[in-house]
Amino acid sequence: MRTVESSPDVAPEKQDPALARVVENEGLVFWVCERLDFRLRSYRYALANLVVEMPSREAIRAERAIMALEAEAGPLCRMPLNDAFGEGTKRPVVYKG
Repeated sequence: MRTVESSPDVAPEKQDPALARVVENEGLVFWVCERLDFRLRSYRYALANLVVEMPSREAIRAERAIMALEAEAGPLCRMPLNDAFGEGTKRPVVYKG
């Protein structure tokens, strides 16, 4: 967006569609991170309750898989975005069907 706003070669009528794409992309990233967080919490809850019911060495592998998913998703959900929704505002909740 900084490029769009500072470039004299970008026509003003192209700025709004560019901003709309940024907002849409950030909304998608927020949604993915929200769903990943929910999924990870669900996996941890299920694993903890399963181990109480039926202890197993496989729980260690499952815990490691959850940790690997967290490690992989972490950079996406912590990356700085363009703040299309405004400085200091709460991230929107975006639901995709």
